[in-house]
Amino acid sequence: MNRKLYPILLALFFSSTLYAGNLAPEANRPLIDHMLEVNQEWANQVDPQGILLDNWQFSNDDQRIQMHLMLVEHFLRARPTDHLTPSQQENRLHQLDVLREYWLAGKFPRNIYHSVRQPYFVDFQGTACAVGHLAQQSGEKDLVAQISKENNYAYVRELKYPGLLAWAENNGLTAEELAWIQPGYPPAFRAFQKIGNGGGVTGHINKMVTSEDGETLYIGGLFSSIDDVNAGSVIAWDGTDWISLGNGVNGEIYDMEFWNNHLYVVGDFQLVDDPNSHNIAYFDGTSWVGLQQGDMQGKVLALQSRGSGRLFIGGDFQTINGEEMPYLARLENGTWTNSSRVYVGNGYLDVPGAMSVNAPVHCLEFINNRLLVGGDFTETAPGVDVSEVNPLDDVNYLAYWDANTWAGGLYGTHPPVRAIGVNQGDLFIGSEGFGEFEEISLTVLRAGLWESFYGFSTFDFTNAGIRDFLPMDEHLMILGSFYYSPGVGTTGTGAALMNSEYLGGEGYAYFNGGVNSAVEFKNNLIFAGDFDAVNGELYSGIVQLSTVVNSIPELGAQLDISTFLQDGQLTIRYSGLQADANLRLLNLNGQMLKQTTLEGTSGESQLWVGQFPAGTYVYQLQSGKSLQSGKFVKPY
Repeated sequence: MNRKLYPILLALFFSSTLYAGNLAPEANRPLIDHMLEVNQEWANQVDPQGILLDNWQFSNDDQRIQMHLMLVEHFLRARPTDHLTPSQQENRLHQLDVLREYWLAGKFPRNIYHSVRQPYFVDFQGTACAVGHLAQQSGEKDLVAQISKENNYAYVRELKYPGLLAWAENNGLTAEELAWIQPGYPPAFRAFQKIGNGGGVTGHINKMVTSEDGETLYIGGLFSSIDDVNAGSVIAWDGTDWISLGNGVNGEIYDMEFWNNHLYVVGDFQLVDDPNSHNIAYFDGTSWVGLQQGDMQGKVLALQSRGSGRLFIGGDFQTINGEEMPYLARLENGTWTNSSRVYVGNGYLDVPGAMSVNAPVHCLEFINNRLLVGGDFTETAPGVDVSEVNPLDDVNYLAYWDANTWAGGLYGTHPPVRAIGVNQGDLFIGSEGFGEFEEISLTVLRAGLWESFYGFSTFDFTNAGIRDFLPMDEHLMILGSFYYSPGVGTTGTGAALMNSEYLGGEGYAYFNGGVNSAVEFKNNLIFAGDFDAVNGELYSGIVQLSTVVNSIPELGAQLDISTFLQDGQLTIRYSGLQADANLRLLNLNGQMLKQTTLEGTSGESQLWVGQFPAGTYVYQLQSGKSLQSGKFVKPY
């Protein structure tokens, strides 16, 4: 390579690249060594000279892949094309232009199924490799989909598709050149961290929720302390300090939720200051207030609020305040009930037991203004003979309560239900281990059809099963006590990540016990349960993982940037810039939505983002060789 190209490449590389990655900087070594690591075809394509022999250092692997594609593009442009037809020459130049746009965008497939560097034609998020992208952009979407389905992890030299070879020939490219373009991708890397001082949990956590303003995390379960701070099964965390919530409770909390500006908890407990109150309470900011009196003859396992006037509970309990009200009830206008008021004949009739089932309830979820109830039951409104209530005697552990009546029609093949998740319009149902081999079921209702996922098993866990779901944009985190093997590549335990669009999953990490809850809180994804190690490292019961995407080790000085969103206006305050800087706003798919120039070394700028849909977004600030990334949330 001509050494005069060296400064041009440097300028282009550092000024036009969207950096993304998570590998630590490594020692300088010859550039050709980096390129051979990305693709062994370099040994067959060029005689190393010039800057290929110079020492280079990359902060992350995406930079390395971008350099690989940039250099391949350069070499392919320099090759003689006299043997090609005019049409092939024109098409070849067009494909190289598309290749440049691709590597400049810097969004590459993620290797989540393999423990070594591996090609991915299309990853589980739908991101195509360079060769796949070129084919897609020239109309070969069906061909790319076929290769992805049949040989997604193969090298181009192994792909014997006539359509691919014909496409390459029409575009003036050889199979060897396509093989040179195609990178391999490194395995995913996740760096978990301790919370607070790392003291861990004395006991276990069942549920976490955030306050309405997102500034406080509330944690409930069965524990006496967290991080050496005394707690009666419930505590709060503001990201820096632990906050005690009165005297807590005596017993176990299974579920919790914010309702009417207070934290509500349910479970199997008594209040410290009021031993007559059992299983349902809220914190008024100073002390705990019970919502019923006396033994309920069972536990409350699930909690769900609706508007400002109704609170629904489910579990294996039998009574509330001494009245028979098994398994399912609601608090309405200050009174617990399981009745329904329906119009019969010429007037209204109150039907006791209308909102009831014949076996325990484990989960509740509002979907499209209807309460979806899941558990062990097979009948709704048992013993009720009022057609307007619509009693059902053949439900498969799942039914909708629609204000005053029951709605069936969810006849999936799943076993008893332990968790309900909703993502991208699909309904996910999780179970405990069942059958001779203690299989764990995950099923999804999509476009009216049920489909089962395989790969979940109990392994060596006790009380195995799927316990909760966490929607994460186009992904759904599956949590519980299980061993997950997707059939190809990386396995995992305790947590799996499912892509709703492609219905593909990955083992997320190796927890040595169950993960009961996960929540996004202040740029971290926090996991909690009854584990004491993750990926072989000690983390007792609670651990966090940064969710700041596209964040990389710095190449230069630390930049100071903060964001503030109000009424659709994003305010950016910055200082410590070397010169005018480029600011980009992206969604979590890596798509750039807006960019602007921040002038001067410090100041304030504003961008209108009111048109953005509700969700999480990423900002990237680049000033010279210094880079800073972060996130902001648009709540509505």
